[in-house]
Amino acid sequence: MPYPIGDGSTAKPMTKMLIGNGAGGSVAMKRIMAGTGTGAFEAWPGKRVYRDDFVLTNTYLEPTTWNVVGTSPWLLMQDGGNGFCFANTTDGNRASQAVWREDTSTWEQYVKAELGAVGGSGLGTWLQVHAAIDSSSYVGIQWNDSTLTLFNSPGGGAATINRGTASEARAVGKIVELRAEKNPTTGIFTYRALINGVQRISWPDASNIIPKPAGNKKVGWGSQAKRQFFQTNYGPSLAWWEGGDI
Repeated sequence: MPYPIGDGSTAKPMTKMLIGNGAGGSVAMKRIMAGTGTGAFEAWPGKRVYRDDFVLTNTYLEPTTWNVVGTSPWLLMQDGGNGFCFANTTDGNRASQAVWREDTSTWEQYVKAELGAVGGSGLGTWLQVHAAIDSSSYVGIQWNDSTLTLFNSPGGGAATINRGTASEARAVGKIVELRAEKNPTTGIFTYRALINGVQRISWPDASNIIPKPAGNKKVGWGSQAKRQFFQTNYGPSLAWWEGGDI
């Protein structure tokens, strides 16, 4: 869990704690454990939770927290409580993705977001777990029109692979969530898509298809936009985004 340091709205999660090294210097502590034996748990930094409310006005996502992937200027941006893909006066189909720069503590991850606008027909927005920093590989849940699609992007230029679909009408205020949960006995990960807390799709990765290299311990999202015949349409915008350890 994050430990805010500061006062009120200026508080920020503590990211580093120093300890003497016995030679007149100091080094960063890796973790603080609490408890004894098998009951010991990681008290700090513990579970990590990241959130963006997209509060800035008409600007790109903050580069200090997000690694944004796409072709400039058609990148993910924010505007007063909405996150979406930018589209200007040039015709074309656009897509952009963003991955939170910090890793989660574990491979058991979740990411969720609230729809701030329904978006245009044929344009999707998606969430990512087990993502590489450049979005080259991840597991995602995309909401396009009235179809939810659970898929994985294998990377290396390979096509995405569909892992399940469900019908769900888009509506402002609905919360979409993607979870990667590990069975403590078998070690198998199950990827679950939920709407307003109700499961809609589930896929157990029984063959361990999804790779988990060190660089894929991240979470993110993506969206589309389209400009054609002087009209711009956007994929569903997000009122807020949140992700981290389960």
